[in-house]
Amino acid sequence: MKETFRCEWVQCGRQCSGCPHGPYWYAYHREGQKVHKRYIGKVRPEPEPTRTVDPPHPWDAMFSRATASLALAYAIVGIGPATDRVAAVRRYRELQMAWHPDRGGDLRRAMHLNCAWEYIRSTRGW
Repeated sequence: MKETFRCEWVQCGRQCSGCPHGPYWYAYHREGQKVHKRYIGKVRPEPEPTRTVDPPHPWDAMFSRATASLALAYAIVGIGPATDRVAAVRRYRELQMAWHPDRGGDLRRAMHLNCAWEYIRSTRGW
C-alpha cells in the first residue's frame, strides 16, 4: 500500500485569531476507486530509511567451514601450496599490518585474512 503525505491547514469554524490552524499532516492511500485519509499529526512524518545491503564478497565463503577451501585461503593470504611455514607467516603478518583496522585498513579484509589463516593452520597442522 503506497501512501502519500500532505500538509493541510484547517479552518476551525469559530471566530478565532489563529485561523487557519495547522499544519496538520495526513496520509492518503487508494483502495480501488476510494481514497482513504488518515491523520498523522502536527509533525511531518519522516520517510523510512532505505537500507542498503552490501553484496556478498567472494571471500565470505571462508566464514563457513562448509564453503571454505584451501585454494581460497591461499588466494586470500597470497601464498601457494608449496610455500613453507616461515614464508607463509611472514606474508600473513605483512598483510595483517596493512589490512588491520587500527592502522587504517579494512575490517572486512582483516576478518577474511584471519579466517583464511586459521583454516590454513588447521589444515596444514602448523
